[in-house]
Amino acid sequence: MNHFYSVYFFTFALSLFAILHGAQSAPKSCTISLPGGIPQKGEPVYLTTTTNGSLMALQPSGQLTSIASGESLSIFCPGDPQKIHKITCGRDFDLSKYTCSAKTKTETIETKEKCGNGGKWYKIGIPLPTGDFHTIYRTCFNRELLTPIYSFHTLNGKAVGYHVKHIRGSFRTTKSVYGKVNIDNLYKKHISRFEKIFGSSQTFFRKPLFYLSRGHLSPEVDFTFGTEQHATEIYLNTAPQYQSMNQGNWLSVENHVRNLAKLLQDDIPVVTGVLGILRLKNKRTEQDVYLGDGVVPVPAIFWKAVFHPKNIGNPWLL
Repeated sequence: MNHFYSVYFFTFALSLFAILHGAQSAPKSCTISLPGGIPQKGEPVYLTTTTNGSLMALQPSGQLTSIASGESLSIFCPGDPQKIHKITCGRDFDLSKYTCSAKTKTETIETKEKCGNGGKWYKIGIPLPTGDFHTIYRTCFNRELLTPIYSFHTLNGKAVGYHVKHIRGSFRTTKSVYGKVNIDNLYKKHISRFEKIFGSSQTFFRKPLFYLSRGHLSPEVDFTFGTEQHATEIYLNTAPQYQSMNQGNWLSVENHVRNLAKLLQDDIPVVTGVLGILRLKNKRTEQDVYLGDGVVPVPAIFWKAVFHPKNIGNPWLL
């Protein structure tokens, strides 16, 4: 009987040793937690390395994103000197230690590609020291009318609801596009402008709800990181929109699209655009409404189109 117990204990001890040894030797992955694991101030740009060795923006796989032991995450702070720092899982992977001294600035690149009705594609993103350009979204813009026609971005369904809380700054202009037109003043002074056009007693434009706000085409909350959200705060990505609509029906549309992407747990291409020009009646006749003299038209319609590539009608493309 004693011999039986000795064999049993020895077997149990070997099993326990194997379990403990395996637990100690198994490589541990590192976790990126959203949004709390990302610094709110001085947030850098997070990059991963593709199979061909190029860099691309980190695409979170949910509230928690795992980085395998031994794999690296690249961190980039635009500035002088422009360097990319690598942190490796298993060594020092505390993201809170890595912040930028200044807010990451985005750039706008005009392409030669034509689009829409008299528009050109503009890429909004961040230039990297490698010479690559990280495009966050694209806008088809008409320089003659100073209005966007539509924008294109990809919504990461796995990260919906986990975006970093970004403190919105002022909208920025693109001098090479707007020239001498002070787009910021056009928004600030539009009520007094329309009082001259429609009469001092006009009721088309008034606060607190029926004034024109800066309506995003690619909305900031569709993006996960603060650096990406910051990129949406440019006039190239806005069109005049009634505040009542901005915080009402249009917000419901944006939320519905985000909920759909979250349900599908996939990348969803989103196209957002404007159509037509708002017409209102003055004392004599109806007329098109512009923020400026023949520029920055107030759209009659805002529209949004989304599609799920995996549910496309041609099954042979999957």
